[in-house]
Amino acid sequence: MDARIQGDAPWSARGNRANDIQALWHTALLTGARLADLNKQKASAKKWRDLAAKLKKNFVATFWDAKKQLLADRVLKNNTRDLKVRPNQLMVLSVPFEEGLLDQKTEERVLRNAVSTLLFPYGICSLDPTHRYFHPYHHRDERWFFDAAYHNGTVWGWNAGFTISALCKHGQTEIAWELANNLTNQILKLGCRGGMSELVEALPAGKNKITLSGTWQQAWSTSEFARNGYQDFGGFQPRLLDNTLRLKPSIPAKWKDFSASYPFGRDGRLQVTFTRQRDKEVFLLLLEGPTQPLPIEFSVHAFGQIFGANQEMKHGDILTITIDAKQIAVGLNGQWVGKPAKGKKLLKSKPLTFATPPVHAKFKTMMEKDYLQRIIEAGTFE
Repeated sequence: MDARIQGDAPWSARGNRANDIQALWHTALLTGARLADLNKQKASAKKWRDLAAKLKKNFVATFWDAKKQLLADRVLKNNTRDLKVRPNQLMVLSVPFEEGLLDQKTEERVLRNAVSTLLFPYGICSLDPTHRYFHPYHHRDERWFFDAAYHNGTVWGWNAGFTISALCKHGQTEIAWELANNLTNQILKLGCRGGMSELVEALPAGKNKITLSGTWQQAWSTSEFARNGYQDFGGFQPRLLDNTLRLKPSIPAKWKDFSASYPFGRDGRLQVTFTRQRDKEVFLLLLEGPTQPLPIEFSVHAFGQIFGANQEMKHGDILTITIDAKQIAVGLNGQWVGKPAKGKKLLKSKPLTFATPPVHAKFKTMMEKDYLQRIIEAGTFE
């Protein structure tokens, strides 16, 4: 974490063995290997893939506590696990492009742990509220220097982005949309209108009354909000190195229709229109730009099933996809393509719900002046 006491000791030490750093490193290795393949650098590609495989093999054994069913936030130099619950663990789910570090069952457990502990309707806390280092408020300058709370309780808006990505990835679209809708209200009605504030204090000042803090408008927090719309709810995931466009929307139940325009590459654009009726969902896709056929990989959850289709399109083509409880049918330029196909039944998972802000709890950080700073300076931070 970047906040430090007078530029020295960090307020929330995590080091180079943090779970999110491993996810970023694993993704970087695989990306480097792919780029090496394209440049015919076989030795580098093999070296980086081997390192990625070694990292993946060791990650679960190193970071996952099977007995407590918790993912370590970081691993200390003595190889013990720091089991603080922070939102960073959701980056292990959302950062990888293709190959992740955890299996689906473990990912779902990680997601449930984080959401049930940290996620409030207005954002995700930076530390478990039951932890003794938890700072519920950013500015209480008579009690502590404000950076003490920066990654130890306060809600950072940027973290909502990868939280929504992780929720949509695991079919928890309704709570993802509820969070995004609440963020919309923050952007449009609070602080600097049209942008997201950097921070929100972890606990509300009254019923549904949240307090903004930090930078009044933070570009990367607002950009994450926009990315969620494109990549998660809208589901646009271009894979131009594979000469493929992916569309994997996560559509909330309250959305009856939407339209979107997704630019890609040089002068490419995919226009998408969606309508939902009681017993049918219809997607219309218009491709603009590419003169050579471009494969479209489509996948969506609907009617308790997962439906998929693959179809090549070129400039000016219109793809029609209709889905009901029994099948998916695909048409290209007014003609049906192939036969309707059945969906695959989804395994049911219990819908996640927001955690309840502990507004009446007592916190050591508030009762003792400079509580966390004294621990850090004494060298006893755990």
